[in-house]
Parts: sequence; structure tokens; C-alpha cells
Amino acid sequence: MTPHRLRPTLLAALTAVAAYTIAMPAPDSARILAVEAAGHAQAARDAHAARHAHAARHARSSRQGHAARRPPSAPRCVPGTLNRSALLPGTAMAVSPLPGSYDSSPRTQISLLGVPPGAIGGLRVSGSKSGSHGGRLHAYSQGDGASFLPSRPFRSGERVAVRGTLSNGSGRHRFGFSFVVASQTAVHPSPPPHMRRLPNEMQHFRSRVDLLPPALVVSARSAQTEAGYIFASPYNGPGPSGPMIFDESGQLVWFQPLRGVSEAANLQVQQYDGKPVLTWWQGFIPEQGFGQGEDVIVDSAYRQIGRVHAGNGYKADLHDFQLSEAGTALITVFDPLRCNLSAIGGPSRGAVTDGILQELDLRTGLVRREWHSLDHVPLGEL
Repeated sequence: MTPHRLRPTLLAALTAVAAYTIAMPAPDSARILAVEAAGHAQAARDAHAARHAHAARHARSSRQGHAARRPPSAPRCVPGTLNRSALLPGTAMAVSPLPGSYDSSPRTQISLLGVPPGAIGGLRVSGSKSGSHGGRLHAYSQGDGASFLPSRPFRSGERVAVRGTLSNGSGRHRFGFSFVVASQTAVHPSPPPHMRRLPNEMQHFRSRVDLLPPALVVSARSAQTEAGYIFASPYNGPGPSGPMIFDESGQLVWFQPLRGVSEAANLQVQQYDGKPVLTWWQGFIPEQGFGQGEDVIVDSAYRQIGRVHAGNGYKADLHDFQLSEAGTALITVFDPLRCNLSAIGGPSRGAVTDGILQELDLRTGLVRREWHSLDHVPLGEL
């Protein structure tokens, strides 16, 4: 038998002896034994109480540990007031990020639009966690504003304060606003579908064996359609993805195969510098269904003359790309954010995808303005 099993038996015997010696006269040695036995019994009770208290403390610590390991709630992602104006009070200057917003990118620039660049001065930008930010003010090529480009990113969850002065005919006036940086969630590309490549599903050309556009079959025609070429951007097919032009009979006119996991969308004709150009989007499409890529511009000879990237650390979405006569481009962006949705009956550790519209200066690549759906559309309507 092990020692810890002997101890209770010995204590019981000692306790019995102690009880007997209390009832019967006993020598001093017996009285000493009785006192020792009582002491052992008390020690046993104390040890049991100590073990019970330790177990209780361990249980409380375990519960507290589980609570501590529980992920915190997601931050808020919507402002207290929707549809707030980007125009600073008493000025003609529109700013982005929008004052009071909670959805800015950590890599955002500070866009100041609607005033001469030289009228902006004394600019100071500071994050509540990251401290003061140095950077440079870069003018738009249109001459109607400038963007402050911080020398380093902001931190998620911090409040950024912007201060400066604006001069006009009556002197210099102070301005200021603030915004909160969002907590973005990761976007992972969807694995490309496994496609069985059958030779009769692709077109083959001896002069360009690398093209491999999908085979086309025109199964019906309509008198209501206008004569001309048809634009398409096939992807997830048997061959490479890419923008494609063909005629009404299905004869290929032009195809640009894309390599790797890139996919294409939104092929269209636009005007750039007064001349017709072709534009399309290319990139990858995650499971959420939006695009993460860039927009491409080629001339009438299919020579690339530009690539347009989203600003503020984003990637261009596939749904829209518009060139303007002012030398700007409008693009769409989708940005998944961590967001506390408990106010509309959702999870406190939820997420939402923010819809963004950017106006870009094509010559400088600067973001002239940025619009977020979370600043204007209630969460329950998204």
C-alpha cells in the first residue's frame, strides 16, 4: 500500500485512542498522544479545506482565462451621422477621408479638393496611436487641390486628426477634422476551377499558338441587334482568360490572353486625350464576387498606354471604370471590414464589405476624392 493510503488509517486509530484516553485516567504519555492525535486531525481538516479552496480558485481562474481568450468585439464602422458633407464649414474645400468616418484605409492619403494647392498651409497630421506623421503635399494636375501623402501608414482603430490653414482674400483661416482608421479583413483569392481542356473547345492558330481563345458558336441572331463587333471578357473557361472581340458570325477579331490566375472583365471603348481607346479590368476574383486588380488602357493599335491602380492601398474592382475629359478616372473598390453589427441584430464580431468610389488624377495617380457607402447608407440596407 502507498503511504498516502496509510495516513487516514493511522489517524483513525490515533483518534480512537485519544477518545479512549479521555474517558479513562491515563498517564502523561497518553495525554501527550491524545494532543498529538487531535493536532493531526486538525491538520487533515486544514489540508482538505486548502485543497478545496485551491480547486475553487483554479475553477475561477479557468473561467476568467476563457473570458480573457474570447475575441473582443469588432470596432464600429459607421459614423454617428450619415450623409455628412465633405465640405469643411466656411470653406470651399472638400476633404476625404470624410470627417467623423470610421472606414478609412491605414494607407489613406488626405485629399483636399476645391482650392488652389498654394492656399493650403501649416498641415499637421497626427494619429492617436502612431503619433505625428510627416509627409508631402502633392498638387493635382487639374490645379484644384492637393493630397497629403503620409510617410508611413496609420494604425487600425486610431483616430487621425488633421489641422492646417487655408488662405483666401481675407487672410489665413484654420481648419481641422478627424476620422478613424478601419480594421480590414483579409481577402483570399478563390482557387481556380479545375477545367478539363478539350481541343475542340478552344481556337487554334498556327501563327499564334499561345492564344487559345474559347471556341464560339452563334446559335441565334436577332434583327433588333445593331451591327458591329461584340466585346466579351471570358474567364474560367477551357483556355486562358482575357478580353476578346469577335464579329456577329463568331469570327475572332482580337484576343489578349492573360497569364497566371488573372481574369478579365468590363471590356469597353472610351475616349482618352480625345482619342478612342480600349479599356478593361484584370486581376483576381475572390469568393465574395468583387474584383481585386487594375484597369488597363490600350490605343487603337492595341498598344498599352496606361494602367490605372486604385489609391489608398486598395485594389480596383471589376464592375466599373470611367475616363473623363478632365483627365480623371472613376473606379469602384470593395473593402471587407471588421464591424460590430449588434445594433442591427447581427454579431458583435461581424464583418461588412464597404463599397467605395474613387476619383483618380490620371497624370499623378492621386486620389482626388473618395466616397464610402458606410458613410451614407444605413447598415441594415446594405
